[in-house]
Amino acid sequence: MFLRARSPSPAVRFAWLSAFAVLAGSACSNGYAESTLLSAADQAVESTAASHDVARVLQRGGEWVAGAQEKCFPHSWKGGDAARFAVAVESELCLRARMGEGLPLADMRTEIAAQSVGNATLLESELNLFAARAGAWLPVTGSPTAEAEVLVLGYQVWTDSISAPELEFTRDFTLLNFDKAVSAPFNIGPVPATVSAGVRARLDARVSGTLALVNARGNLTPKLASGGYAQVAVDAMIARGGVEGALELLNDTVHLDGKVGLGVDVTQNPPQVFFAGEALGTNQLAALSGAIRMFAETAGDGRMFEREFFRWEGIRQDTELFRKTFAPRPLFRAQESSVAENVGEVATR
Repeated sequence: MFLRARSPSPAVRFAWLSAFAVLAGSACSNGYAESTLLSAADQAVESTAASHDVARVLQRGGEWVAGAQEKCFPHSWKGGDAARFAVAVESELCLRARMGEGLPLADMRTEIAAQSVGNATLLESELNLFAARAGAWLPVTGSPTAEAEVLVLGYQVWTDSISAPELEFTRDFTLLNFDKAVSAPFNIGPVPATVSAGVRARLDARVSGTLALVNARGNLTPKLASGGYAQVAVDAMIARGGVEGALELLNDTVHLDGKVGLGVDVTQNPPQVFFAGEALGTNQLAALSGAIRMFAETAGDGRMFEREFFRWEGIRQDTELFRKTFAPRPLFRAQESSVAENVGEVATR
């Protein structure tokens, strides 16, 4: 990980925050994927808010024309057989502006939060395979903060928190292999047995970003590749047993890409503080493809018994979950008496 602090740039006078989340399966490239997002709202900020200070306009006084803003985009999918193998994935991207009358200036901020979660159910026992979360807070006054964490099987395996006026950072995290199995009684014909159903997986994650006084970008890129397996145990005095087959359990790629920001629109008279944002979500999913068969051969007479443990043709899909661009929405209108003074200050900067 590298952190490089830089002196704040006085030309940066609008708030933007971007976050990106990816979960990638083994069928994907080993490199970290990137997504693109049209920047209509970005252009609106640049054309109307460059060189203007949101905090300064708010401090001069005026009237609120809208309150706090929140846009959340959830997605979920699940499939399989909970008695054998099943998986469920959830993701959500939220963009917020915590603004409004009665809220102290020091508490006003924009926020973005992204999370992706993958769960598996083996023999009706639920496992929290992983959870990856990242968020950033851009206060109107003060330094921005970014946080991220990764959990595997319910345990936090990595976390980081960064707060500074301006910095750049990148960090990579890899958990090469983790394995978890559960067991239950299972008969193969007349032969009593114990079956173990398990998952083997690899998780990679990258977190990177750029934070400034009122401008930030962040990247969260966790990648999961997992397969399911089964084992069978029988009493050697009675029979011998075995398992055949393979299962692609969960390989999933979710892209969550968002921007949120505040700006000052000086084309309005009086000037207005506005909120704008963009959100893009895509999902490439491959899960539950394969079959597992169990067999047992009795020790006395050599009779062979078979039983199918799991078979599913699986699912493969490439879907755009959402694509939204929010036109700049006025939140605050400056006082008429402060217009000339504000414009004069900007002209002398």
